[in-house]
Amino acid sequence: MEFPQILVINLAERTDRWAHIQQEFKSWDTPMHRIDACKHTIGRIGCTQSHKKAVQYAKDHDLPWVLILEDDCKLEAGALKRFTDLLPSLWNQRSKWDIFLGGVICIDKQKCRVIQKTPPLIQGGGYTTHFTFIHKDVYDKVLNMEVTYAINVSYRDNLRLWVTYPHLATQLSGKSDILDKQVQYDNLFEKSNTILRNLLYNGKTRKHGKHGKHGKHGKHGKHGKHGNTRKIKKH
Repeated sequence: MEFPQILVINLAERTDRWAHIQQEFKSWDTPMHRIDACKHTIGRIGCTQSHKKAVQYAKDHDLPWVLILEDDCKLEAGALKRFTDLLPSLWNQRSKWDIFLGGVICIDKQKCRVIQKTPPLIQGGGYTTHFTFIHKDVYDKVLNMEVTYAINVSYRDNLRLWVTYPHLATQLSGKSDILDKQVQYDNLFEKSNTILRNLLYNGKTRKHGKHGKHGKHGKHGKHGKHGNTRKIKKH
């Protein structure tokens, strides 16, 4: 097992983002290879083409696994240590997952399942591709995906996604080159963090109040399934 090579998807004209990502990951002391992002009039297609280009690079260089970053990736506290601590578990269980996401929004509660609590690994689909960790057994699956769909949708719908809690990374607020507008995802990241925390420590993804889903007296109410019935004494 080796620490993964890092690939960064970056448009040539976004020198500000390239400077940001280099500074953000400076303490990781790991070489970063820049992948020239693909431009397309439809942003999601350009994004998908860019990720496939990064995966093709990983395949061509026979990398056992690879960390693919988008240039708006923003690290959370302790991300390097937490990611490093996860690597042995991810390596040993790589037959069970396709992609590990370092941060996720719009998580699918129905697909969430705790894999292990220490260090935390959770099976669960969601969106975002700013911190995408992928191993070589999945390269061809990604390369064979349709480019007409957004890559995060293809990942969520077709691959086995694992995440951790709390997020390792979120995304910068600002101008999105994909959506061509200002974006801010902080609230969505916090919401998914809450879902993952509840699942990890409470064994559930939603709150049902003090007495659970069916209230204080259970599913059928205070007097049971058939109401408040009493035996009548025969004379």
